[in-house]
Amino acid sequence: MSKIFKFLLVVVVLIAAAYVAGFWPQRERVSALQAENAALQQRVDAAEAHVRAGRLLGELLTLKEIVQDLNYGQARGLSSPFFEHVRAEAGRTNAALKPALESILAVRDPVTVALTQGDAAALGHLRESERRLRQALGYPVPTAAAAPAPAPLPPPTPSPSP
Repeated sequence: MSKIFKFLLVVVVLIAAAYVAGFWPQRERVSALQAENAALQQRVDAAEAHVRAGRLLGELLTLKEIVQDLNYGQARGLSSPFFEHVRAEAGRTNAALKPALESILAVRDPVTVALTQGDAAALGHLRESERRLRQALGYPVPTAAAAPAPAPLPPPTPSPSP
């Protein structure tokens, strides 16, 4: 019986050794892949935040263009959803973008008042918001001064009648 016991013990030890020999490398590989997956997920999250902030920049540029065209009614309609999108993104974004988004939220009331009154001061606030958001995104910031308003057209000159 002692030979059977020794034989069974050797078989159990060999099975355990084979299990460990197959399990350990696989476990190490799974650990490495999980770490790589976590790093890639962080990169994806950062890229998604960058894309969402880029979408906000697009909305801001659209709003700024409409204000430049002096279409304050349409601008009022776009400003509220824009500022709501900024608020939502400020609540979920990374630390690099948060100050820029909070500074945009800080001008919500002045922009809204200026748009309601048909005041061109809204354009200055929107330009500053654009500058801050571009900086936060790492995009080039226009250094040229704000473009002057187009000069009014001269009154039509009457043509001489024959």
